[in-house]
Amino acid sequence: MKRYLLLCLVALSLGLAGCQTAAPSEGQPRPRIRVAPVYPRELRLLGISGEAVVEFTVEANGDVVNPVVIRATKEAFGQAAAACIVRWKYDPAVKDGQPVASVQRQTITFIVN
Repeated sequence: MKRYLLLCLVALSLGLAGCQTAAPSEGQPRPRIRVAPVYPRELRLLGISGEAVVEFTVEANGDVVNPVVIRATKEAFGQAAAACIVRWKYDPAVKDGQPVASVQRQTITFIVN
């Protein structure tokens, strides 16, 4: 028991404690669930790597909506990136203690192994 308390005190002093629940912090959304993109088959077969940049809205409930491909090295990479991002879930941004919607950008990289 003393060892557990000591570990909690050390964790608290480092800000890592699971011993108590903190209130949501102000700031940017944090991803909870990220779904990997499906590599476009034709580009994988051709050995083509690339990336796509997608802008999207994280709603106050953590859902991702309105993905827009800002740029992509190949159109198929942009489509695959947008399709996976709408399946992601976030802890939303918080302002004045309340969850709020926010616009985010994400780069998805596709590398042939």
